[in-house]
Amino acid sequence: MTYKVESLLDESREMLRDGKDVQAILTFARHRGCSKTDAMRLLMLLRDMSLAEAKQVVHFSEAWRDTKQQDEEFQDRLQSVIEDKRSSDEYSAFPSLLPARGVLAGNTATPISKRYLTKAPIKASFR
Repeated sequence: MTYKVESLLDESREMLRDGKDVQAILTFARHRGCSKTDAMRLLMLLRDMSLAEAKQVVHFSEAWRDTKQQDEEFQDRLQSVIEDKRSSDEYSAFPSLLPARGVLAGNTATPISKRYLTKAPIKASFR
């Protein structure tokens, strides 16, 4: 666990006891300098969420709304580069050098941003 997440964990637990919701906790964490990855770790520790659940909650949160489009575009570009490399002759002899198909998007056919958009955000209520 990173120091930043560890230092916010007790305060976040107190916020939950005081009736604050996930949006308030994520906003608090971001104002305290947490990255999206830190925010995901924080949620995983607070509520025993899987990484996939925490990623989705953070991605669709109000606290990180301003980065959502940019993050989706980055993930789509990354997936595209991997797929292009996978089909190139350079890597055809060494397929193990690239991540397995669908590792980034969770499946082989759908870019990550479209996958996010096809699933409803997880309703995270901590009350």
